[in-house]
Amino acid sequence: MQNQIRELCFTGRTFDATTAARIGLVSHVVDGSGAQVRNAALELAKHIAGLSPVAVAGTKAALLASRDQGVAAGLNQVR
Repeated sequence: MQNQIRELCFTGRTFDATTAARIGLVSHVVDGSGAQVRNAALELAKHIAGLSPVAVAGTKAALLASRDQGVAAGLNQVR
């Protein structure tokens, strides 16, 4: 995946939504109009909003710590 992303960055080649999903740039693809895309985004937002705010915030903090400082920092954040 990383090589594909590098290739896209270096070449500036355009790509479709299916390719973006395949290489992990997007979590999923919604077929349809702008309204359908907006509805899918709102449904996902409602689902996340219905979860424990503490769990969501803690997960976000762990992901950011892992991204910025490595896996050990992310695990310390979770602990």
